[in-house]
Amino acid sequence: MGPHAYRLVPIGKFFKMDWKRLISQIIAAIVLYTVISVVLEKDYSMETWLNEGKEALIFGAIFGVLMWLRMRFRKPE
Repeated sequence: MGPHAYRLVPIGKFFKMDWKRLISQIIAAIVLYTVISVVLEKDYSMETWLNEGKEALIFGAIFGVLMWLRMRFRKPE
């Protein structure tokens, strides 16, 4: 095998570590999106928190799918 041969990684270990990291990044993105958008609205009512929370969940879902695709199709180093 040459110097650029791919090493086999145990599937279970690889995905467990990446899923934990992915979930933590999604939760952080949702929280940051919610807090920043509420602060920029300058309205701290419960209705604003709920509306921005709904938008943050949609953002988190899209962000999660994009991060998963990036993780799935990136080239091994």
